[in-house]
Amino acid sequence: MPEFPCEVEGTNITLVGHFNPSIFQPSWLVAYNLIRKEEGDEAKIQVIAPQVTSFTADWLNLVVSQERFQASTNDPSHYEPLRDLVTGIFLLLEHTPFDKMGLNRNMHFRMPSVEDWHAFGHLLAPKDIWSGLIVKPGLKSLIIEGLIEIIPGATIRVKVEPSSRVHPGIYVGTNQHHEASGADAARQLMSTLREKWVESQEYARQLAEHLINEGYSRATRS
Repeated sequence: MPEFPCEVEGTNITLVGHFNPSIFQPSWLVAYNLIRKEEGDEAKIQVIAPQVTSFTADWLNLVVSQERFQASTNDPSHYEPLRDLVTGIFLLLEHTPFDKMGLNRNMHFRMPSVEDWHAFGHLLAPKDIWSGLIVKPGLKSLIIEGLIEIIPGATIRVKVEPSSRVHPGIYVGTNQHHEASGADAARQLMSTLREKWVESQEYARQLAEHLINEGYSRATRS
């Protein structure tokens, strides 16, 4: 079986609650040793305002609105530092209220050929039912949602579609959704992030690789 390299990838941590965007500035992160001084000094700021903050600092992308916090990186060597950054922020801002968390991963895999790329799409979404209705039907996006047995309390949504970054390629995106309730909801979610981050990232990667490998194997046998 051929190799399917993951040529482009990234991950993000998304929180839903109530935030004060103007707090989240590079200089504030530097002051509390959450990022290095040179990262803060060289940060590219899109906007810092009461309604939204958005900037890039080396490996980190941070976007915060009044309802949503998202920290992301496209550098696999910084996946664990991303977790440490987020848990560090909300250890300081322990009274910030949020009750939903998404642990998300985006992966783009290269397929061996255009023919294999099409065969994989046909396997996931057979085209016979569209005969006589649409000319040249093709898979644009498929979403599957379910539970994660190894991470109790979490649900997962998996999106599969043609890659916009690699051709011929397949994009697999995973969203692991966690919720908590009560006065300590934020603390519960940060505990989950600390304890389950590595496991959730490994699960997402294994899921995507299994899907690509098993899909290719079945497609080439049919």
